[in-house]
Amino acid sequence: MKQKNLLKYFIVLLFSSIVFLGGCEKKTEDTEKPAGDTLSPDTTLTDTTKTDTTKVDTTITNLQGIWRGTLTERSTTFNIRDFSDNKIKGTISIQSRGVITKDVEGTFVPETRTVRLSDVTRSRDMGRYSGTISEDGTTLSGTFTTNADGRTSSFNFKKAK
Repeated sequence: MKQKNLLKYFIVLLFSSIVFLGGCEKKTEDTEKPAGDTLSPDTTLTDTTKTDTTKVDTTITNLQGIWRGTLTERSTTFNIRDFSDNKIKGTISIQSRGVITKDVEGTFVPETRTVRLSDVTRSRDMGRYSGTISEDGTTLSGTFTTNADGRTSSFNFKKAK
């Protein structure tokens, strides 16, 4: 029995020694460096980062919705009900002694962000609207011109969220 225990200890000791000595072997890596991969003291470094010159797409894709602001210094709501194929249909509601609501139709030119509208509802103050949408698509500013006498007034609208 003593011999079996002694044999077990000998085997464990032998196995531990092999693992210990085998694991402590000094390893050397033969990594080859490509020629010219070292810097000398007088080497000039150049910036190899690239600047992204990709144009950000600022195309305005949807004008539809409620726009609030002023027309002839009166509180006004511009509701674009339909915006498709760069054609606009909507209503403009102006706060006066009462609310004056007019149907409008027109076009949007994406390249210049220009809006051209005309009153469809017949009235003595019918006219044309010419304006520009901001680059971020949140504001519309321009001029309203009456058909009857050519009077002009400015308008400014901001798209409601």
